[in-house]
Amino acid sequence: MRLFLTALALTSLVGCLPEKDLSDLLDDSDADTDADTDSDTDSDTDSDTDSDTDADTDADTDADTDADTDADTDADTDADVSGFDGMLGFVYGAGEDAGTVNCQQYWSMSGSPTSAGDCPDCDWALDMDLEYDDAASEHDGSCVKNETDFVWTLGFAPYYYLEGYGEYPVVMYYDAYYSYWSPSWLGSWDESSGDLSFYGGYEDYYYEGYYYTNLIYGYGTTF
Repeated sequence: MRLFLTALALTSLVGCLPEKDLSDLLDDSDADTDADTDSDTDSDTDSDTDSDTDADTDADTDADTDADTDADTDADTDADVSGFDGMLGFVYGAGEDAGTVNCQQYWSMSGSPTSAGDCPDCDWALDMDLEYDDAASEHDGSCVKNETDFVWTLGFAPYYYLEGYGEYPVVMYYDAYYSYWSPSWLGSWDESSGDLSFYGGYEDYYYEGYYYTNLIYGYGTTF
């Protein structure tokens, strides 16, 4: 569920070598000098010049031209983020005085690999289990509906293009109902340390005699 938190700032597969049948050696009907049935000079059954069984020219077992074992065209495996440990915070306020806070609520966040649809702009994506921290949270009754555990699917996109603004690092949210990824919060992720932070919303926004605050922020570490 998406909850009632409304502070949106923005709206490996590893290939396996097939077992080689002895008939390949006995029935070599191609015109090259090796013992397979293709038309190149290596010892596999595809038509390229490397020694694996995929259709590219590198030495790994996937179908792209880089030197890793995933199915993309970069030189890394992009599958090295498998979890997350951190927290989510939500702040809400509405009152005649600036600085009014009605709710401060917190959730612990733990991430695990997701089976959600592909996020083409993301470096990684995880299912985030959020557990409500009742002891650390406080509110005046305005945010009772938020007192629950839930699951979000989030990803990090380092260069998401926002029309009229340019490229920004954002945290993406996956809507399972519509099978759709959308940019939801500005974010920052350090690939070396795994540190992730994100935020969105507004603080003390004045409108018709009242100050409004509606913030979501989170931080933690991927691993």
